[in-house]
Amino acid sequence: MKILASLSLLLSLAITPAWASVVWQGHCRDRAPLIWVTPAGCSGPGIEVINIAIERLGHRVEWNPVPWARTLAFARSGEVDLIPLHSMDAEREAFLDPILIGYAARTLHFFKNADNPLQISQADQLSNLSIGALNSSFYSETFNLSMASLNMVFVTQTEQLVQMLQAGYIDLVVTSEQHGLEIYEQSAGLVAVAYQEVTLNGRYFSVPLHSVHHQYVPALRAEIEKMRASGEITEIFTRFGVAAPVSG
Repeated sequence: MKILASLSLLLSLAITPAWASVVWQGHCRDRAPLIWVTPAGCSGPGIEVINIAIERLGHRVEWNPVPWARTLAFARSGEVDLIPLHSMDAEREAFLDPILIGYAARTLHFFKNADNPLQISQADQLSNLSIGALNSSFYSETFNLSMASLNMVFVTQTEQLVQMLQAGYIDLVVTSEQHGLEIYEQSAGLVAVAYQEVTLNGRYFSVPLHSVHHQYVPALRAEIEKMRASGEITEIFTRFGVAAPVSG
C-alpha cells in the first residue's frame, strides 16, 4: 500500500504543470472605479478580471500599490509582471505586451481658474496656453500627439496641478475620469471650460516584455479573449456597479 501511495504521489507530481506555483508581481494605483488600493493590496473590477484569468492558468498574483512613474520604470527592466489598467501608445509598445480587455469612451475635460476669463470651445484655442498634465500619462491618441505643439507643464501629482491652477501659474489642466476628474470638480475656484474631447479608448493590462513570465502571455491573452466573448468581463464590471468596456 505504501508503494502504491508513493507511486500515486509521484504520478500526481509528474502531471502537475510546472507553472502551478508561478507567482506574478503586479503593480496597481488608485484609478477608481476601475482599480483602487486597499489595506490588503488592490481591488476593483480591473483587478478581478486579471486575477481570474491568472488563476485559470494555475498561477496567482501578488499585488502592490506603486506610483505610476515607478511602475513604468520597473516595467522597462522587467521588475514587474502585470500592469493594470491602462492605455497604449507607441512609447509603451517598446517595452509592454498589451492584452485588450475592451474599449471605453473617454472624455477629456479642461479646467481653469474661475477668475480666468478664458473661453475655450475648440481645439485650436489651446495653442499658446500653458496646460498642466500628469507626467507619463496617456490622455488620448489625438491629444498626446498634439502635446509636442502645445505649451505643456508636466508634474507627478494631481494635487500639484490643482494648486498651480488655483495660484494662476498655468492656464488650463487636462483631465479625464481616469486622471482624477472628481478632484477638479470638488476643488474650490476651478471650473471646466466648454471644450471637451471624446474618444474611444482601448483598456489594456500589460506584461512587460522583459518579465520572467512573458512566456505565458499567449495563454493569458487566450483566456481574456474567452472572458470577453462569453460576457464574463461585462458581468464582473456590472457586479461592481461599473460600466463595462465594450468590444469596439
